[in-house]
Amino acid sequence: MSRWDEFTKPMQVTRVLKKCVCGGKGFFTNPDLPPSHPLAFKTIMCRCKWEEVMAARAAKLRNASGLSDTVLQRWTFAEWDPNKITLPKGEADVFDKSKQVQRAAVIKQRCMEYAQRPTGWLTLAGKYGTGKTHLLAAVAGVLLEAQVPVFFQKAPELIASLRRGSDNQKSRDVMSCDQIIQWCKDVTVLCLDDLGAQRMTEFARESLVLILDHRYTLNKATMITTNTPVRRDKDETLLDRGTIEPRILSRMKQGRVLTCTWGDFRSTKDARR
Repeated sequence: MSRWDEFTKPMQVTRVLKKCVCGGKGFFTNPDLPPSHPLAFKTIMCRCKWEEVMAARAAKLRNASGLSDTVLQRWTFAEWDPNKITLPKGEADVFDKSKQVQRAAVIKQRCMEYAQRPTGWLTLAGKYGTGKTHLLAAVAGVLLEAQVPVFFQKAPELIASLRRGSDNQKSRDVMSCDQIIQWCKDVTVLCLDDLGAQRMTEFARESLVLILDHRYTLNKATMITTNTPVRRDKDETLLDRGTIEPRILSRMKQGRVLTCTWGDFRSTKDARR
């Protein structure tokens, strides 16, 4: 070991280790340090143990993310090819294919940038089949690879989970409604798919507002997809109200909104949302 003088905490040493130095014990100490050194007599986690801990944490994050390994493997940025988009049915004469491909490429790039540095709110809006869910899952996959806590859930499924949690508050096998809401509030990045597709009951409305208002207030990274139409008004992108609660809609409009205006996005025989 060298340059110990610049380290004052055990994990600082662990992170710069290039290989195992503990002989398989998982931890080690440096007996050659003077008693006055901050790390003298301190137990330090070895690189091998740290990698084991990180692997376990990554597995735990994947299990809590709401995404299956199959989705993470299939719905990647590499598989999302802008050249595979189609033009909206009945509107081929109105839309320019090359411009739509260019637009799709730009939106993909924006999502890739968000995956590298998720800040604020990002909304993907557009019709069914434009590849929004695929991009959302790709963002979540990149973040999980970097061991960033992510929760991916379709809005209707989230409401169903909250309802089950509310109906089975004493069950140990079902997370309570409050636990799910707290997890959605606190997770580093929330990826909410198909917002607006849920049945807008009073319970659904208030639950979503509770989660999203909290995240908005604390400026926590939140990525949303919606099939709610997007219209242009004085060169500003605005979401039409549709089935989205106005308080949530207002917060979405203050973030970034990317509009998918092309038709079905297809990879081989599969249409992706």
